[in-house]
Amino acid sequence: RMKAPVEGEFLLTGSSIPAPHATYQTCSLTGVISVPGLPTVPANYRGLVSTSKFPRVGQTLPVLVDRAAPENFVIQWDKVAAGAEAAMSAAQALADEMNRRRKT
Repeated sequence: RMKAPVEGEFLLTGSSIPAPHATYQTCSLTGVISVPGLPTVPANYRGLVSTSKFPRVGQTLPVLVDRAAPENFVIQWDKVAAGAEAAMSAAQALADEMNRRRKT
């Protein structure tokens, strides 16, 4: 239990790879936890994750962090977009940027 949870980010520097036909799989992650007003700390995570939300290196995940012990955190998986949804969102952002460039 967290006494003083705060929202932060988990920037991934390492991630396991899901099996091609799995629906859920244990995921191992390494990265840094960043919370405004607190020092950034290295962190590891291991847990069961839907393969549709399996993260990749360079991705930032939303987390709740214990202010008193920043190494104690939970990933807010309900705020993580599924792969197809994230890909379409990135494609839309790229298309919007390309269209803005054409107009100038």
